Amino acid sequence: MSRSALVGALLALLGTALVVPPAAAEPPPLVVAFGGGDSTLSEVEPFTVSNISESASYIGVTYAGRQLTALKVEGAAAAGQLETWGLAGSNDLVLAECTDAEATECGESLTLATTVTNPDPTYDLSRPGTEFSLPFDYTVHLAHTSGSPSIRATSPDAAPQFVDLEVPLPVDTAALSEGPHQIALEVCSEDHLRCSPAQPVTFTVVRTVPGKFSVAAAAFSPNGDGLFDRLRFTYSQGVPWDSAEIVIRNAAAAEVFHSSVPLPQAPSNDGFFSFNGKATGGGVLPDGSYTAVLTATRVLASGDPVAWAYAAKTFKVDTKAQAPATLTPSFPTFYPYVDGYRDAVRFAYAGAESYARIDLKVRNAAGTLVRSKRVLSSADATWNGKRTNGTRAPEGRYSARLRVVDRLGNVGLSPTTSVTLRDARIVWFPRSLTVTPESSRVDGQTGACSTRRAPSLHGWTGSTGYLSNTTCQSGFEASTVWTLHRVQLQKAPTYRRVRLGWYGGPTRAATHDRASASIYDVRGISVGWVSTLDYLASQYITQSFRGSRVVDKGHVEFGFQTDSGNRYDVKSFTVAYEVGLLR
Repeated sequence: MSRSALVGALLALLGTALVVPPAAAEPPPLVVAFGGGDSTLSEVEPFTVSNISESASYIGVTYAGRQLTALKVEGAAAAGQLETWGLAGSNDLVLAECTDAEATECGESLTLATTVTNPDPTYDLSRPGTEFSLPFDYTVHLAHTSGSPSIRATSPDAAPQFVDLEVPLPVDTAALSEGPHQIALEVCSEDHLRCSPAQPVTFTVVRTVPGKFSVAAAAFSPNGDGLFDRLRFTYSQGVPWDSAEIVIRNAAAAEVFHSSVPLPQAPSNDGFFSFNGKATGGGVLPDGSYTAVLTATRVLASGDPVAWAYAAKTFKVDTKAQAPATLTPSFPTFYPYVDGYRDAVRFAYAGAESYARIDLKVRNAAGTLVRSKRVLSSADATWNGKRTNGTRAPEGRYSARLRVVDRLGNVGLSPTTSVTLRDARIVWFPRSLTVTPESSRVDGQTGACSTRRAPSLHGWTGSTGYLSNTTCQSGFEASTVWTLHRVQLQKAPTYRRVRLGWYGGPTRAATHDRASASIYDVRGISVGWVSTLDYLASQYITQSFRGSRVVDKGHVEFGFQTDSGNRYDVKSFTVAYEVGLLR
């Protein structure tokens, strides 16, 4: 190799060894943008951080050496809110790229000069007044709030407590002496780490709680009759009072009465006040609802009076009895013989309230009282036609009314009603009425396979043949032949021993066909079906019935029926009964 070639090779080798790689590029600085547009922070400030390196998972934020938050990185940026509760002045805000949520493993950072200007929070107790004599709850409202701050309260008798905005905090004043006390209040961040300077709220503890305040009754009647004319209030002291008064207001909240009340002789004794129902300016209070409030006053050692109003007591003034609005006799005329027909008259009434006493007063046409009777119940408001001395009153027209006394002694009178007493009694006479089926029939039903024939195959005038399953064979409904009958009885005040009978027999000779009959009560309900004989004969339902059960407006209704292939002819129906006539 020539010398020139060797030198060239050495130079080439030396040039390769001396190559210096280019310097690594500096990472771009973090970029911070505040919601307010500058570095002046107040209360809760939204902000974003961008240009974050790929290795960072969180952005830690500290102010004056105190960590405020750690934002999670999303992509190459992070966003959140910066709470500055309890901070003020100018200082450095430091943002660092971190790999953990606690912001302890951090690298590159950015320092910003910032100024924090937070308004001083103001407090307001939600409960009116600041004087308390029992354990109480208070609620704090802030004049300047945004975000979710909390309240730290330090009461005189307990360790500091954190509560949310407008959440009551209990304060036990039982161990506190009378006089002024303070609660120190601070506004803190949601995590309780940063709090504003404490501001005091003052309240006063007084001891004026009574042992009781009660009213003797829910109502009274100050009408001067000597019954329930006054209403008594009872009260007692927890500690001695210097004075006390009762104020009474009507339903419209207008004051109608006020008066000082005598103090109990000792704190352990009861005090009493008797109210006569008269307004302060004179005159009895009108009927209605009222409330009474007891207000006690103490003078503290400082010379300041402290008043305490106790729970209102409600009562009514009631000077008028609410008498029954109506009085109705069970019938306009009655007959005071003990024969079971209108022997006495009953007066129906409906009271608007319960009564302490009710009396029935009966007078004759001249207005003379003939009977006065204590009524013990609504069923007892009856008159049997006898005078107070036990003799029977003469025939004629009488008036009756009720005199009621309510629970407060108020007297009321019902309307007057009239009733006629007649000197007559019921005499019973036997009667019997026979009719044909066709003349008495008012309704009926014939099944699809059956026939109702008039006259019957026996040929009796006015008779009916009940022929089941004449055109086809069927079960009960299609095979039924049924008729409803009505018989008008002799007009009379009352009836008894009513029986139903009929004459008839099987349509076909040498068969055992049957039918059935039933009498209906006044509601239209059958009181028992009876099967007929299977041969030609007269027959009655075995029992008799009271007229009040089966006679409706002077008539009796009954039914007759056959079914299931039976065929039966009826010539006549007979209703036997006794009629009661006044004699």
